[in-house]
Amino acid sequence: MKIRNTSIFIFLAALLSFSACKKEDDPILQDPDSRLSEYLASSLAFLTEAPHGYKASLETVDGKTFALFMQFDSEGRVHMLSDFTDAASGTLGSSSYRLKALQRPSLLFDTYNYISVFADPQNSVNGGTNGQGLKGDNDFSFVKFSGDTVVLQGNKNAAILTLIRANETEEEAFLGGRLQASRENLRTFLQSNSNLYVANGADKVAFAIDVNNRTVTLSKLEADGTTISSVSSSFAYSPEGIVPAQLTFNDASVQAIAWNANTNSYTMRTNGSTSAVESNPTPVFPLYLQFGFNKTYSTIGTTTNSLPAGVSSAFNEVWATLNANFTSTNRAIRYMEFKIISETQATLSVYYSSGTSNFVADMSFNYSLQQNLLTLSNARRDYSNGNWTTRLAQLRVLEEYILKGPFLLDWIDSSSPAVTVPLGGIRLQSDSQSFLYGFLK
Repeated sequence: MKIRNTSIFIFLAALLSFSACKKEDDPILQDPDSRLSEYLASSLAFLTEAPHGYKASLETVDGKTFALFMQFDSEGRVHMLSDFTDAASGTLGSSSYRLKALQRPSLLFDTYNYISVFADPQNSVNGGTNGQGLKGDNDFSFVKFSGDTVVLQGNKNAAILTLIRANETEEEAFLGGRLQASRENLRTFLQSNSNLYVANGADKVAFAIDVNNRTVTLSKLEADGTTISSVSSSFAYSPEGIVPAQLTFNDASVQAIAWNANTNSYTMRTNGSTSAVESNPTPVFPLYLQFGFNKTYSTIGTTTNSLPAGVSSAFNEVWATLNANFTSTNRAIRYMEFKIISETQATLSVYYSSGTSNFVADMSFNYSLQQNLLTLSNARRDYSNGNWTTRLAQLRVLEEYILKGPFLLDWIDSSSPAVTVPLGGIRLQSDSQSFLYGFLK
């Protein structure tokens, strides 16, 4: 019995010895520190062996997206551009980087650079929230390698940094100032073009870009004539224009909004199709969606005794006569307002002066507004005082005009470059060329 136990003990000892040798030689069971060193070395090789650098994007947890261009050298320096400012998009910055094992193998930007701006907690630096900045990161864990792409995640705020190897043409575009030019192109375009849209068959889909918040929004009017549905996305600049992070048009992903230098305009590219970004003379959606009691606008009027410039309307003659009537009595019109003051009542007021004293003459009406059809009824002079009746000889031409309704509420187009804000008007249903109009308040 003792011999048998001794034999078993020798067999087990030999088996354990064999297993220990196998573990040491098996690369799958290699020492964790060695495996980590190899991983960091291969990651470093991936970063530095890109002859034309990387197109990069940073997406924060708040949904903001920024574009960068990066070149990593083997000496621990990274050279980059950023679309965050004009200076950063045109001036190559340089800082140090290193790879290190934190909780996961990580890429650390350990001196201040364009990436650091997004993580800076000071509002004055990046316009973010004090104490948080734009919720960027300075060190990132490697998450995924796939072909020419590596995805990293911030170790503090979980910002996603994606690096894609650039080709020679793309490198030349970044280093040649095209990223900075994209920022300038967009600013210039928005200053020169308003009421943007893309065509969707016979309909117009409003196209809006908010440069400060870096968002692009598409909005359409639904078939009910009152509901506006919108989709929005953050965007980043590219040498070709801007790139929305997640935006759809007719259920297709918008891949880019590309700048055309020959036409000084943009084209929206989706899967297999393109749509020109165009400018409309007036806002795309009807005025009745924004005009009325407790809406964006409730008043159509002037700011002086002159109507807004660049508009041709039969009402211009009425206004000229009204001014002449007041001038003939040594009085002067200061301004006029047609205003919705409640869910059922509207007023028409003429503000005027006599010497150094100011007065107002007004009428009131009951009204109904069914989409863009405005009907006035129960006209009453002297809403706030007796001045309309007192000045009736001068005001009669305006009174007769306002009683000709019903009217159609509409945007009014001006040909004058001096008029830079939307105008509104009430157009006689019986005469499309005749409308009382003014600035909207």
